[in-house]
Formats: sequence, structure tokens, C-alpha cells
Amino acid sequence: MLLTTDDLIENIKLRASLPTSQELYTTERFIQILNSEMKTKLIPFIMRMKESHFISQTDVTLENGRDYINFPQDALGQTILDLFINKERVALNHLAEKENSNYGIYLEGYKIRFKNPDYYRNKTITIYYYKRPLTLISTSKTAKVIGINGNIIDLDTNVSSFNVSTELELINCCEPFESKGTLTIVNRLANKQIEVNDGSLISLNDYLSPKNYTPIPQIPLEAFELLTQRCVIKCLEGIKDDKGVNMAMADYNNMEREISTLLSPRTGNIYKKFGSSDSLWNSW
Repeated sequence: MLLTTDDLIENIKLRASLPTSQELYTTERFIQILNSEMKTKLIPFIMRMKESHFISQTDVTLENGRDYINFPQDALGQTILDLFINKERVALNHLAEKENSNYGIYLEGYKIRFKNPDYYRNKTITIYYYKRPLTLISTSKTAKVIGINGNIIDLDTNVSSFNVSTELELINCCEPFESKGTLTIVNRLANKQIEVNDGSLISLNDYLSPKNYTPIPQIPLEAFELLTQRCVIKCLEGIKDDKGVNMAMADYNNMEREISTLLSPRTGNIYKKFGSSDSLWNSW
């Protein structure tokens, strides 16, 4: 099964029939292409299905002395989908209407701003948004968990950059391959053994990766082949193989149609209840 970036790169080489002597495409170059194609082609393709694959939520509170909260840093396009205060959905006002009401919530730049902020203080503000997948990294810069004893973690390889105080991303080895959170290395016990600040969330075969990076694409598993095919097209373009590009593009178009049927609709025959007219969901 294709899973990590190393697996994807081997598949790209095979699909594109790249010669082993080809020096144009190093591992880092393949990683660059994978990231570019995922961000510019795969993520928009999946989002166009409007099946909520990347939707996440975060709870925040309005700090004292402030009349705004920042957008989530990992929000795709710095866009929010819906807003709840104390579990009640609220509507956003147009900025032009700001002076015509005593209360209101507005988008201003990359801030969610509140008129009469004291009214909203000490309340739980829940933001729903599209979460940006983590950037891909070579598997060689990550390590798989092969043993757990409390906070003592055995790894399958020695990663030289994993030093004391290094922050790591804990990547779930199972779909949807999300980050379970960040960990900090508090001690290096051996070449392939480290101690972390909290091992409670770690499972066997999870990956530890530098913070904000992942060796597994955070997209539906069915789209992995589509991602590799996009990269095949870019590689063939790079070596000026026009015939190969045309054939690869035709294969990609067929794959995209087939994968669309697998990814949508996610709810099958479940009845869908539409939101109220003041919901931000209706704009998507």
C-alpha cells in the first residue's frame, strides 16, 4: 500500500519510467513536486466536492483588553465556515453595517472583530474552518514508533535532528493520518530511543516528524494515487516527454472521474438537513 512519501516517490518513478541515472529529480525535488501538486491541485479538487474532508474546529475565548480574535493559523485561505458562541450559531455582519448596531461580529483582514466585546467575553467561541494539511517531508527525516514504555519511545531509525527540546509532530499511522498533537523530546537515551514529555497519545507504527511536517499526505487514502499521477505529469513535463505527458494526463482525467465517485457523497443515502438562512455554511 502506498502510504509515505518514500512509497509515493517510488510509484512516481515507476509510472513515469524515469531512468535510474536521471539526476534532475532528487528526493528533495520529488518532495517539492508532491507538496506543490497537493496544494495547488489535490486539495482544491477535494474541496470542490464540498464533502467537508478538511473541516476542523477550535474553541477560543476573547481575551481581556481585545476586541478581536485571530483566524486559526492553519486555516486554508484564511477562511472560516461557521461561528458558534456558547454552542449557538451566530451570523457575521457586513463590515459596512458596523456603525448601525450595538452588537455584531465582523471579518476585518485576518481578524474576527467584535463590537461591544464585553458582551462576548468569557464565552466559548467555536470556529469551524478548513484546516490546512501539514507539509510533506521525506520519510528519512522522520521515525516510526516500534516500542512504547510510558514516555520512553523506541524508534525504527536514528534521526540526527531529533535532539533534546526538539518539538515533534505525532502523525497517526491510520487514516485520516491526522496529527495527534505535538511532543517535545526531553532526553535521548540511545541512538533509536528517546524520552518525550507525554507518551499517552502514541500508538505503535505512528510517525514522529518535525513540527508542522508529515511523511504521509493528509488527504483521503483514495486520492494518493491521484497525487502521484499529478507528479508523474510534472516529471514528464520536466524531461520534455510530450507524448508521455499526454498519456499521463488522459490517465489522470480518468482517475479523477473514478475517484470522485469514491469520495462523494460521504453521507451515502443519509438524509441531509440544511442549515438556517443565516448560516455561513450556505455560502459554500
